[in-house]
Amino acid sequence: MWGWEQGRLEYFQFDELRKIAKFSVLNNIRTADRETLSEATGLSFFPDNVSYPPWRNYSRVFQLAMLVVPTASGSGTEFTEVCRALSQDGEVTIDDYMHFLVQATTDPSPALSDWNFKAEHRYPLLFALKYLLTRVREGENATKISEVIEAYSSSSLKGDEDEFAFLSLIDS
Repeated sequence: MWGWEQGRLEYFQFDELRKIAKFSVLNNIRTADRETLSEATGLSFFPDNVSYPPWRNYSRVFQLAMLVVPTASGSGTEFTEVCRALSQDGEVTIDDYMHFLVQATTDPSPALSDWNFKAEHRYPLLFALKYLLTRVREGENATKISEVIEAYSSSSLKGDEDEFAFLSLIDS
C-alpha cells in the first residue's frame, strides 16, 4: 500500500520538497551527486558513498512526490509541472499540494516497480483521509496507522466512494 517508507519521511516535508523542486528545475537530479544536492537543499541524502548516488536511494521520494519522471532514455529526468510550481515561491500552498497529492496518488504507482497502467487503480491517500474522517464522525478520535493499512488491505474500496461505503468498514 505505502511506497513512502524506508525512513524517508523527512524528505516529504513541504518545505524540503520545495528545496528539491528548486534544484530539480535547474539540474538533472538523476545524475546529481550527494554533495551538490545536499549543499543545494540542506538535506543529507545518505549514505555518503559514491556507489550510492542520491537517485539510487531517493528516486521514489522524487517520483512519489511527483517532482520528476525519468526520461525515456533512462539517463536523466524531466521535472513535472508540479515541480515547477513548487519551485516558485508563493505559487502553491501546502493545502494546494496536499489536495493534488490526495487525488493523484495511485496504487499501483508509476514510481514503483509494480506499476501497470492497465491495473485498476486505488487512491490510498484519499482512502486514508475518508477512512479517518468517517472514524471521527463515528466518535473514534484516535486511529493507528496499522488500522488504516488493515482497512485498506482488507477492503476493495478504491477511495473515491462516498462516506456510506466507509461506514461499512467502521461498523464491521
